[in-house]
Amino acid sequence: TEKERKEARTHAKPVNFGLLFGMSAPGFVRYAKKEYGIDITEETAALWIAKFFGRYSKIRDYHRETIAFTREHGFIDSPLGRRRRLPEINSDDMYLRGEAERQAVNHPIQSPSSDVVLLAHNTLFDMQSLADMSFDHFRLVLFVHDELVFEVREDLDISKYVKRVKEAMENPPLERDFGIKMLVPLATS
Repeated sequence: TEKERKEARTHAKPVNFGLLFGMSAPGFVRYAKKEYGIDITEETAALWIAKFFGRYSKIRDYHRETIAFTREHGFIDSPLGRRRRLPEINSDDMYLRGEAERQAVNHPIQSPSSDVVLLAHNTLFDMQSLADMSFDHFRLVLFVHDELVFEVREDLDISKYVKRVKEAMENPPLERDFGIKMLVPLATS
């Protein structure tokens, strides 16, 4: 039914986002509650984890390989070459080591979205695509992971700003600057 599909989708989000980055069962229980309002037991979390990695076993291989590389080198690179140094990955402190392991796994997956947004920002301002627009009326006020937040004077028609920002966000210079051709187009909302 539609209700069952919606509930399954709600439960799938923390599974996909949490387990992809290497959460343990207790961490997954806390994450599902905090981020999605889902109450599950550690036993249920352990079952979901086992099913997830039973189906997507290559993800565990990725976790092991990424953590091993980071332990050996003390850093991990994003697909666009941004380096994250993680000396704590060899810490004797279990908490610090575990946090560094999760960051090592997370960095190559999460960083491309913020890299793309930063490229869009640079496109907008370095290429002066907004040069004809007064920065007294339009200015970047916040850069949050995968979004740019602008301040625009209320009495202005923002459509010309939105069009240019959307164009920059959906067409970052990945191929020109990094030799990366996107197989799936980027979309903004």
